[in-house]
Amino acid sequence: MIAAIIIASGVLIGLAVHHTHVSNHRTVRHVSAGPTSPASSSSSGLSTVNAATVTSDDSSEAPLFAAADTKVAWRAIGGCSGSPHLGITTDGGRSWGNPKSPAPHVLALGVTGASSGWVVGADAQCKPTYYTTSDGGQTWQRGSGLNRVWFLTPSGLRAPGQTATTPCGKSTPIAVAATSVSGAVVVCPTGVFRTTTAGDSWTAAGQLPSGHPAAVGLNGNGAGVIALAGVHGCAGLQIATTADAGRSWSAGSCLRLANPPAGVGFGSSGAGVLNAVGVTYTSTDAGRSWSSGKPSI
Repeated sequence: MIAAIIIASGVLIGLAVHHTHVSNHRTVRHVSAGPTSPASSSSSGLSTVNAATVTSDDSSEAPLFAAADTKVAWRAIGGCSGSPHLGITTDGGRSWGNPKSPAPHVLALGVTGASSGWVVGADAQCKPTYYTTSDGGQTWQRGSGLNRVWFLTPSGLRAPGQTATTPCGKSTPIAVAATSVSGAVVVCPTGVFRTTTAGDSWTAAGQLPSGHPAAVGLNGNGAGVIALAGVHGCAGLQIATTADAGRSWSAGSCLRLANPPAGVGFGSSGAGVLNAVGVTYTSTDAGRSWSSGKPSI
């Protein structure tokens, strides 16, 4: 049961300067992760996710993304400043449905099945509550998983069982992707850091190729990617892969049709989706290889 609700899989990180992508309802300002360089599997073998980035004037307002496999994914706008615009796709991002959100705001979300998942919702005072659905978001039930997930709030990063953790020092974290209740990778303005102690301590992640993180996704096995924009020789997003939860990274494919904002997520099998502006790529091996880009909305 615990594994079914741990934060995981994919994170979106905006890179355009106050860039608005209408179909995704997001306004994002540029953030660099610096030179240093939430995924877990459910009992059904599908992954869950938390994501956050710096958007508009609220550092906790962010595009959120979760993918179960190459077909099923959820997205929303996180934070406590506006509507979450919750969306679900069952065709790899070619079309999106818009179920009703269980709360005025969403801080995190995850997929646990073809039509099941959860969100951390927030009320008008930004108080978080954990909700689950088994019918694709048509109905929601309150649950008890809040203390087992990672998510960003206006005051910073909340680790499972803690009120806050400070991997970025006095700076605001940009994004977090977790592999378990104790393991996560966080993107800070000064670099990328990892923990295996539920946020009690943080160390620098492995060295990444030069560029700006545009999306990060991990599964519960510690496999996944960071997609980087602005890499010399790659007109789109350059993929860097990891098999050890961010201890080390290897240069991978250049997805030349993909541009930020972007989101990526993987299930426990390594199947997943990268959804960018106007294009979707899929992978069955945790990002080591990708399908040709297909139009998306």
